[in-house]
Amino acid sequence: MQISLSDAARNAMVDEVATLIDGERGNGRIELLASSGLVLASLECSKPCAQPPVNGTVTFNTIAEDPSAKASGTAVKARIVDAAGGIVFECDVSDTKGDAVIRLNSNRIVVGGPVRIREFVLVMPA
Repeated sequence: MQISLSDAARNAMVDEVATLIDGERGNGRIELLASSGLVLASLECSKPCAQPPVNGTVTFNTIAEDPSAKASGTAVKARIVDAAGGIVFECDVSDTKGDAVIRLNSNRIVVGGPVRIREFVLVMPA
């Protein structure tokens, strides 16, 4: 049997994810990681991090660019953390040709270079 969620349940689930990212103090972050786990770049989320959910979808508010990447490498994974560094969730990363949760124009990060995520949307399937 397959699970089918109502819009109310989908909204509650993605809203709770956003609430966990916002935490009690500070801003959540999106950390882009190499396959080794090395943090290549860290981008700060707005607070609140996302708009209210609609149809099981939350759209993140502005994500501040990392003006100077910490290391060079290929981002293959992202870790979304609260202000205290607690992991809320992890997801895959690719360039725009891939089908990862986060798609960057290039997932090859260069130390000292800027890194931006212009749009980030989370969808809870029905």
